[in-house]
Amino acid sequence: MKQSLAAIEAICTVLTCENTALEKADFAEVAALLPAKREASKRLEDIAANDWEPDIGCRDALARLADLTKRNGQLLRQAIAAQDSFLALLTRPPPPSEKNAYSPTGTYLSLTTTRPVALSIHR
Repeated sequence: MKQSLAAIEAICTVLTCENTALEKADFAEVAALLPAKREASKRLEDIAANDWEPDIGCRDALARLADLTKRNGQLLRQAIAAQDSFLALLTRPPPPSEKNAYSPTGTYLSLTTTRPVALSIHR
């Protein structure tokens, strides 16, 4: 029981830190926590693979783990959505330009031809 409870508490600690980093959008910290998250997950997975049946002493820790993983999933989905939005902004094509506009005299001015405003020659 001590071994399984310690494994549950270890992954809870990592998830708490990761959730805090995700809430602050500190993605460098999230990335830094990945090795600890992998290790803690593997440790718990190994214990669970040995026909482990959690006893009553693990009930509170498992409930906490369930809450943390649920929140972690929400925060990761939000981070992915934010990243997708940012990338969409970067890769969006420029808006179509107007073909005509009014000139200062009130007539139509074609914007399709480009005229130099100033000329600079460097020697």
